[in-house]
Amino acid sequence: MSSGEGFSGHPMAIYHEMSAGLDGSADVEICVPLSHALPAMDEMSTRTLEAVTGVSVVYQGPYQEIGLAYEAIPRWITEHGYIVTGAPREIYLNSPDEVQDPADYLTEVVFPVKIAG
Repeated sequence: MSSGEGFSGHPMAIYHEMSAGLDGSADVEICVPLSHALPAMDEMSTRTLEAVTGVSVVYQGPYQEIGLAYEAIPRWITEHGYIVTGAPREIYLNSPDEVQDPADYLTEVVFPVKIAG
């Protein structure tokens, strides 16, 4: 998704909970940064997303292989004395609308953290 009128940044997803079940269910919040408030709608709400201190990596490649980033980041967090404080986020730095080859997709994966102890 490219930035359109009213957008003020890259779209993202916050993964509150991923089910390990076969149904593939998940609690995912889809976020689109806006430059101004939207009128109230029944099926959508707006809120200000809180800032976080995070550990991140920019993953390049197809979405279905992003698990590599999700394996590497928690190891780094533990090894460097941090603990995870919230749900991980994916920030989509480009999209299939902008890039033809999935090998060129760029996604920043962010884990909110604080220093352990």
